Amino acid sequence: MNGIRKTVQGLWWAAAMIGLVTLPAFARMPAARAFDFSPVTKIQLPGAAGHGDWVAYDPTTHAMYIALHKSGVAVVDTVRNRVLAEVQPIADPNGIAYDRAYLYVASGSGNELVVVRKAGWQIVGRVPTKGKTPDGVWVDAPKHLVLVSSDDQNWVEAYRAGAHPRWLATYPLEPNTPKSGPDVGVLVPSLGVLYMPDDAMVEALNIDTGKVTTSVDTGVPVTKTGGTKNMVYDPIRNLLWVGTTAHKTLVLDATTLKTVATVPARGGADELAFDPALRLVYAFEGSAKGFDVYNADTLRPVIFVSTGVGNTHTGAVDLSNDRVYAYEGDADAVGVYTPFGEAGTAK
Repeated sequence: MNGIRKTVQGLWWAAAMIGLVTLPAFARMPAARAFDFSPVTKIQLPGAAGHGDWVAYDPTTHAMYIALHKSGVAVVDTVRNRVLAEVQPIADPNGIAYDRAYLYVASGSGNELVVVRKAGWQIVGRVPTKGKTPDGVWVDAPKHLVLVSSDDQNWVEAYRAGAHPRWLATYPLEPNTPKSGPDVGVLVPSLGVLYMPDDAMVEALNIDTGKVTTSVDTGVPVTKTGGTKNMVYDPIRNLLWVGTTAHKTLVLDATTLKTVATVPARGGADELAFDPALRLVYAFEGSAKGFDVYNADTLRPVIFVSTGVGNTHTGAVDLSNDRVYAYEGDADAVGVYTPFGEAGTAK
């Protein structure tokens, strides 16, 4: 029964994060245990080794969607830990989001939003974006809305979801003249807010009005790869965890955007992930060849997990079993890790 309950909780939580259901207030399961991260397996990916860009977990298909280096998206079956499909061609894929029927993938060099039907994993639509180098993609399922940010334009584009997304509006971001521009934030449908990193800033974009309502300059040094990076949202404590290029992770009050904690990071982070059942936050850090693990309640580091592979800069968590899928770019593989030691490696 514990396994069934945990699977259901994982489905509910992930669905809540994309707006398919409303998250109940009692969903918290505190992390009152020690963790021992061990490798479970390594899944070889199609294509060439290299940077890649994004990993997204989908509980409805029991799959990880992985943006591959240079072209394509791999669909990894997390039940059998194997590649289920390779979706091609998608030039320089960046962000990935999904609803019940489709994947929405940003093609960086193609300057388009690519739509993939889950039934058969076939490309069914390509929509040119208004801006160049589209990066982040988010879906608000109840609003039938797809949001796309562009690396080379300081805005977010809104589209009507579906096989052939229809452009609706463009929402400007701050600052007016960025040095690096926006990265990939986090959409919180229950709040109607897309939290965005932009240079050293974190800003709250109201997706109903298209206006930035709150913003803060974190003071993080802005490099050629940016300053503030990807985020995750903890609804229990109303906190944003913000990755940075500055070897630290910021924790912000999601209402005021004031910093409540700063925790060390082994390297500069690219993608963050959150396991609400275990109350663990993950920061994937390519230059550090691994990922940092944080306790979402104590706001302190738990452990650094080394993969030994460069470009381990993105990843996600299977919420049904708490396994971490770390994209190991230089090995053209996904490493699967359990927080429960050797006892948790049984397939």
